[in-house]
Amino acid sequence: MRVGVYIDGFNLYYGARGLCGQGKPGWRWIDLRGLANQLATWQGCSVTRIVYCTARISGADNPSGAADQDIYLKALVAANAVALIEYGSYVSRVKQAPMATADAKGRPVLTRSAQPVLVKDAEDRPVRDAVFMVSHARREEKGSDVNVAAHLLLDVLQSDIDAAIVISNDSDLRLPLIEARKRVPVGTVNPSRSFLAGDLRGTPTDGVGGHWWTKLHASDYQTHQLPNPIGKYAKASQLVERQKRRAKTLDFSSFNSDILLVYTTRPLVGRVFFWLKRAYSDGITSAASSAPARARLPRRPPTRGRPRRRCRARASPSARG
Repeated sequence: MRVGVYIDGFNLYYGARGLCGQGKPGWRWIDLRGLANQLATWQGCSVTRIVYCTARISGADNPSGAADQDIYLKALVAANAVALIEYGSYVSRVKQAPMATADAKGRPVLTRSAQPVLVKDAEDRPVRDAVFMVSHARREEKGSDVNVAAHLLLDVLQSDIDAAIVISNDSDLRLPLIEARKRVPVGTVNPSRSFLAGDLRGTPTDGVGGHWWTKLHASDYQTHQLPNPIGKYAKASQLVERQKRRAKTLDFSSFNSDILLVYTTRPLVGRVFFWLKRAYSDGITSAASSAPARARLPRRPPTRGRPRRRCRARASPSARG
């Protein structure tokens, strides 16, 4: 039985990061062929095709991440861990959204006009239902789910495989999986710690039958790692990763607005500080340039010193004569 494995790269990466921990070592150098061989459990089956769908990280936004990803992709090819790497696109956009905080269940609660920041209209009346809008940078990966679906259905319809394994928890794959299950047994793998998407569920007897569902654990990623190095490619050491994290500094050149907004929340306490950038930009940027590795925002805006007492000049005793 020929098995094809179709992997959503970003779904796999963020699932592994959530399970293993972003700052922990031993999970990024994933051996996709070793992982696929473990998952293929049909009797007499062998993995004949692995399609890895991803998108290249922008080097302008994240140069170190782009370099690390490039090394890993080359290592996959050198190790013969994939048959094909299909690329989507990675786009950066600026979007607007209402400012919100998370409640106990992680759901958004919109930030309304209230003390200490109160919005008033032209007649100096409070606007209680005002909503604060913020602009934020959003980086999105495009095309991986479509590429997974396209390669899955092409291989099934062309009879290039006898069974399929799909590693993704993207609900957009609902229809391709339904069609594939009518023709070949399909294993659906959730790579994250979240629940399986409802649209990806089914029964083992759908279509031709023989389907199954499973979930990856941290040990699955940690057990299946590529040799290091593989040929001339080696993963970045943990020391280098720590140095990269420490080297991150605050960059105030990206702020184009006249007002810099910092919003902090604590249990039962919410505070909003507004700083006029024009008034304090020189002080902030000079502090950041003098100590780039430890530049921090000031705790509060600078305040005026205590005014000096004005004393009337008194004549000396000799002058009073």
